[in-house]
Amino acid sequence: MQEGHAGSRRWGVIDALKDMIELCREHEFAVGAKIRLGASPTLLSIGMDNLAMMLAEEDDTLERTIEMYTDWSRRFNKNLMEAGFDYFWAADDIAYTNSLLISPGMFREYFKEAMGKAKEPITRPFIYHSDGDYSLVLEDLLDIGVDAIHPIERGSMDQEWLLAHYKGRLAMVGNVDINHILHDATEEEVYEDVRTRIETYGPGGGYVICDSNSVPGWCSPKNVLALSRAVEKYRNIY
Repeated sequence: MQEGHAGSRRWGVIDALKDMIELCREHEFAVGAKIRLGASPTLLSIGMDNLAMMLAEEDDTLERTIEMYTDWSRRFNKNLMEAGFDYFWAADDIAYTNSLLISPGMFREYFKEAMGKAKEPITRPFIYHSDGDYSLVLEDLLDIGVDAIHPIERGSMDQEWLLAHYKGRLAMVGNVDINHILHDATEEEVYEDVRTRIETYGPGGGYVICDSNSVPGWCSPKNVLALSRAVEKYRNIY
């Protein structure tokens, strides 16, 4: 009885999601599912010290931990696809401002294939989020099936290099600075920055302008509203 009740509750949630998606479509909104593929859950659950010890022990603990998270994500993503979401957004941090959290070799040996399996059920547009500089594994993310990257954190990946090598291959999402532009800049600075972002990333399409991480509590509501007005003003400048 307990298993049946749990199953009914699970499918009740899926049915509720389908109703929400249908309602949003009636109002011409796209509906996205924010997920993880498995890298962040693995790194956050075991920590970097334990990661190093697992590698030193040379057993299969790390592989089994990654598989536990990525296999759950694969099954969950299948359910979300059946619910009818329009796009998927995976928040799976693998880097900080200046570098990857793990080496490119470790990413390819331990994470890439498992993350690819987690992504397999998804056939809708797929955005991958990681803060920082993960330029060394962008080709691997393309292999996994990533369509777009977020947030293009300011001061991390080289902007000119990114555009030269990946414009047209990956859609770009983000790049509006949260530490100054959305925090304590003047309204004129916000407008100028938005115009520059659109002029830099927009030509040819494949750009969604938004914050370079999230909208944390230190952001100014006035500046967030100015961002919205500036996008409306400059959206067709190229």
